[in-house]
Amino acid sequence: MGNGWTGISINSDKNTIGGSSENKRNIISGNGQDGISIAGNNNTIIGNYIGTDLTGKSAIANKWNGIRLYPGSNNVIGGAGTGESNIISGNQQTGIFLSGAYATKIWANYIGTDAAGTATLPNGSDGISLRSGAHGNVIGGNLISANGGIGVHLSDAGTDSNVVRDNRIGANVSGTDALPNASFGVAIFNGPQHNVIGPTNLVAHNGLDGVLVDGADNLGSTVSNTITANSITANGRRGIENMRGGNLELAPPTILSLTTTEVSGTADAGQTVEVFADEEDEGLLYLGSTSANATGNFVLSLSEPLPPMPYITATSTDTAGNTSQFSQPWNVTSVAETAESTIPEKFSLSQNYPNPFNPTTTINFAVPRKFVGGVKVSLKIFNIEGKMVRSLVDEDKSPGFYSVVWDGKNDEGRKASSGLYFCTVSVGEFRAARKMILLQ
Repeated sequence: MGNGWTGISINSDKNTIGGSSENKRNIISGNGQDGISIAGNNNTIIGNYIGTDLTGKSAIANKWNGIRLYPGSNNVIGGAGTGESNIISGNQQTGIFLSGAYATKIWANYIGTDAAGTATLPNGSDGISLRSGAHGNVIGGNLISANGGIGVHLSDAGTDSNVVRDNRIGANVSGTDALPNASFGVAIFNGPQHNVIGPTNLVAHNGLDGVLVDGADNLGSTVSNTITANSITANGRRGIENMRGGNLELAPPTILSLTTTEVSGTADAGQTVEVFADEEDEGLLYLGSTSANATGNFVLSLSEPLPPMPYITATSTDTAGNTSQFSQPWNVTSVAETAESTIPEKFSLSQNYPNPFNPTTTINFAVPRKFVGGVKVSLKIFNIEGKMVRSLVDEDKSPGFYSVVWDGKNDEGRKASSGLYFCTVSVGEFRAARKMILLQ
């Protein structure tokens, strides 16, 4: 049975709520106000279930927010270590609410899902909300999905210089299935400036826009918000929408020509242009960035041939940090023709994405055209001691591009520990390796 008021209320510094082992976990649920309320500095909240039962599968709602932070600095919610994630789900209002707080680190929590990250357990409103001048905070490595409002909501003047990166927003923990937030994936509204959304967020399947920047008709108030190097796809409306003066409603670039290894077009001089591939008109796969020259022309030379997707899009970011919506998509002739034209001529192993990662990462490799009859492919993960942790591919493959997801587990299905790993691929006589950093 919960308390009639807040579950845990702290007005001091350097306290720890919870711990990384199960016997230190608090179940903070069913309270009449917030689950946890903090007005202080250097406090740590790790390993708790906030708004759920002890299994993390069912809701026992706190009537207000899961966690509320008032002005204070250097508080930590969650962590990349084993057992440090909080499950903050099932609360009637917002999962995590920051009012004026700064230099907070919100890392590797499950917000709006069950403890496995595979089923919905929504907070009634937003997943994370930053308001009233909350600034300099980092939101990273979290699963923020299935909430009743916005995934990540930044609002009000002074809510500046926050970073939202490496999160899954609207998908399950592996990024493979939809667990949409009912409204926007990320929304920046009425005053925030100099925030950075990216890199390597997955913002997918949300009910409205993937990322909204809304100036509320106050031109110049909600500007210099940079959206960079993310995977944004399959959202209910636009991938990125700037409206009512948001990000100055910066015009997107125009793609003018396309080959299997080059994308070119026009933007304003000096702008950074990022190029993406997508199944429709957003940006599922980040392909790289370049700059528009003094005459406004840009050319992006791709390190690998275009992937077999039907559309190419782009965004522009000006020198003040405003990012545009996605451009009009360039329609590649057909998926089949694209795939045929981009059968690789040489072997390649790309750097995994994202990196560092928690808990999953994608590894792309290419089998070259010369192996027309197929070839044995081996892709294995080794730890820093040289011990094999996981065999992901061990079979014949035909020429083409391939993607493999590593879920951070070993061959026995147990979570691998945080640290440095090596991905090795052999294709015929070809060998290559890439370093990977796992943050559990």
